[in-house]
Amino acid sequence: MGLVHATERSRKQRIIAIMSVVKARLRRQRITLGAGTDDARFDTHATTQSLVDMVRLRGCAMPGNRFSDIFLSRPTRIVNASVEELVTTYEVILDLGHQFLLASELIELCELTRVPFGAVQSFARYYPVEEWRTALQRYNLTIPSHDDDDIMERDDIISTIAHTMVRAYTDRSATGVRHVIISGPSGIGKTAVAVAVARRIEPTYAKRIPIVVLSAEIRSLEHLYRAIGVTIGMKLIGTEPWALRMRNATALRNAIVILDNLVGVSGLSPEAMLLDLTHALPTTMFIVTTQMVGFAQVIAQASEVSLEPLTEVQCRRLFWRIYRNAHGQDIDPDDVTRLLADSFGYPMHIIASANAAADGAVFDTTARYQQVIGGIAAEALTIVQVLALIHQPVTIECLGMMVAGVVHQSPEDLRQILQQLERRQIVTLRRNEGFVMHDALRSAVRQLTPADAISTLLGHIAAAIHTPAMLREENTTHYANLILPHEVLAVLELVAVMQQHGLTEAVARLAVHWRMIWIRYGVCAEWCTITDEVARVIGEGHALYAPLMYASGSFYGHRGMVERTVLSLQTALRVAEQRGQADIWAMAALECALHGLQMIGIAESERLMLRALAQFERLEEKYLVARCYDTLSYVYGIAGQLQQALKTNDEALTLYESTQVSHGRGDAHANRGLIYTTMGDYELARQELIKAEQIFQKLNAPSNTAAVHLRIAAISALWNRAADARFYLVKAFRVLERSGGLNDMLFVIDICAGLALAEGDGRTAVQLSTACTNLRLHQSMPRGDALEAIVVRQLEYAHMLIGDKQVAPLSAHLIDLVLTVRTYLYGNEPLLWE
Repeated sequence: MGLVHATERSRKQRIIAIMSVVKARLRRQRITLGAGTDDARFDTHATTQSLVDMVRLRGCAMPGNRFSDIFLSRPTRIVNASVEELVTTYEVILDLGHQFLLASELIELCELTRVPFGAVQSFARYYPVEEWRTALQRYNLTIPSHDDDDIMERDDIISTIAHTMVRAYTDRSATGVRHVIISGPSGIGKTAVAVAVARRIEPTYAKRIPIVVLSAEIRSLEHLYRAIGVTIGMKLIGTEPWALRMRNATALRNAIVILDNLVGVSGLSPEAMLLDLTHALPTTMFIVTTQMVGFAQVIAQASEVSLEPLTEVQCRRLFWRIYRNAHGQDIDPDDVTRLLADSFGYPMHIIASANAAADGAVFDTTARYQQVIGGIAAEALTIVQVLALIHQPVTIECLGMMVAGVVHQSPEDLRQILQQLERRQIVTLRRNEGFVMHDALRSAVRQLTPADAISTLLGHIAAAIHTPAMLREENTTHYANLILPHEVLAVLELVAVMQQHGLTEAVARLAVHWRMIWIRYGVCAEWCTITDEVARVIGEGHALYAPLMYASGSFYGHRGMVERTVLSLQTALRVAEQRGQADIWAMAALECALHGLQMIGIAESERLMLRALAQFERLEEKYLVARCYDTLSYVYGIAGQLQQALKTNDEALTLYESTQVSHGRGDAHANRGLIYTTMGDYELARQELIKAEQIFQKLNAPSNTAAVHLRIAAISALWNRAADARFYLVKAFRVLERSGGLNDMLFVIDICAGLALAEGDGRTAVQLSTACTNLRLHQSMPRGDALEAIVVRQLEYAHMLIGDKQVAPLSAHLIDLVLTVRTYLYGNEPLLWE
């Protein structure tokens, strides 16, 4: 015990020593710390701000006394501080100049305060490459083992792969191993090993390692890139293909990705797929599971681990564990020996044989998987049949929603069924994300289930997972919070199977009722294709045609494809008016006024909004009335009619308060912040945006929060607070580059131009702003009078800074401009994966 206390004491003393040096450097440059009490107020207009003021302006909720403890030689608080508090404090200091906190000191501080390695990497951009790499060697990386990594006694293999991937992530050597191929036949445990490796290295990596499940739908390279993109939560922008989107994605730079079950298709070998990936994503590190061997011979910087069958002792241990969990009775030892001999040491074969034997099946090893399915009780079999249709993990709650019309069990009973299936290893709970089924069992279930039974089951699922209440936007947050990103992908898999079985009407209802969920989770591109196909099949005479075209227009609108948006929504307006679907007409008008604003103009947008407003008032839809006022406020603000914008925004906020809809209230505060920005009152604008940020963070809405951060960055740039502008723009860019639409990225480019101007780089400001203007003209997406006036003023100042110097124009292509923004924010080698 004395040694432990001595170690803790020495750790705190070292923190004190480093912080004392940093404090002395800051004071020599007349930078005050400003550490005070919790309720100390600070002046945001002050010409010189203390360090604690700068931290608070970054949105960090760290109180003054916590900051005081960090710098007044009381290290207990810093040891127990959150990662966010520590990272924000270090970033504020480094924004003043990396000479205040040397790389070696920062690395030591991070290790002493137990900051995860993934968060440490975010500081790389502040230092010269060589200084950072030298300091990084001092960071002590330890990979913890887990008690639940009982993967058929393969701990040595798991540890070896984990250390290989961590070394690849930290060293980034041009010659070292960067990819690991786990090969072996079906049933030998490749996926289990890969998942265990992810669980081992995630604490060091400080991020969730995505597992990209490669189902039978992967028939081309574009499908492969789409699977990766959707898994990590990316959205397509405009008409770009997935392959191009992935090649320019910051989210995949220096990232670790698991590709589960990489197999070839006709005309495209798995080696060719992986070669294309490694060439297109040179900084991404892959863990690949495949039944093919020899990948490491054709893939540069790859090593291969070929899994061997289990030993006889391991086989018996696994058999008896599963057999007892399945409540098997006495069994002849000779039968066990024969079953194990016919299992060839493959874990899944042993699991299937043990389950079949426990159910009393005849010992037929050629039909072991079919015997397992035949021995499952009826209600458990329905759950298994649902899991056989999808490859993504799904939670108990999601499964309960899917089988609500078929399996009449309470959530607790459903949990017990799944736990029993898990104990028998018929299903697996993957990383607490949800339940999945092994491919061999999945194939057996599909072979034993007739096509008409699958169609009937799909019909029950479709009826269970959509409800008219989901069509109401005020319920969106509630339903979206009940489903996880990989479950959205699972439902997309079910939609594909529904289309194969001709359940077109069910697909149409899912498109309409789940519209906001599809938008929130970034799968608009897939639904643009699906809704076009479904609309062609059902025809204009179908009652669902107008709602379907409304959903289609909304999907195209969130991708920034204005012409297709207006075409689909105008079709919805026409058909809805013909059929007397007043609610669909009003919702389509609201969507068209917002997403088609640049094409139809201010006057037509206002006309549609006012007519929709009157319709919603007749229908007594308070939430949608508030949405109309809020959208009108945005339109008036863009047009420069600022007093009218404030008036309609007041109406929206009043209605949102009365209906207790926090998401809408967040949008209203964000729009009010934009109005105050165009008026030039940056303090009021910031206050409104902070309110919006707090609401969206409570609702766990990262895209909305990022959009608010983008506006705060704009205010900070206009306010000449370059460090704050960069901080918020980087935070917004990390999210919006992955999940933002075309309009979001255009504003990112404009605000980066403002940041460059605030940092005194007139040349980059002129280049970005001019190129963005040309791109907006090409896309028919002007800024609006009010924002255009701000940009013109900024350009005049930028031209004054550069004088008579010639400025080379930038390419007016979105991908090139986003790459320029990324380089300006991160430098040539971004080291983040957020």
